[in-house]
Amino acid sequence: MAEQGLAAMMRGDQTVTAGSLLNKVQTAAGKIAPDRLKAAQHRRMAEPGCGS
Repeated sequence: MAEQGLAAMMRGDQTVTAGSLLNKVQTAAGKIAPDRLKAAQHRRMAEPGCGS
């Protein structure tokens, strides 16, 4: 991921989504999903015991 960040910085990008394709899809979906859906998803991900 550091390589992706460095490459983005060298291109002059202000932001970069590093990691897997799933991470990039989640980032893109987050830009168009309503806040209430994002809040519900975050709530599920932040529940104790679901950090796998």
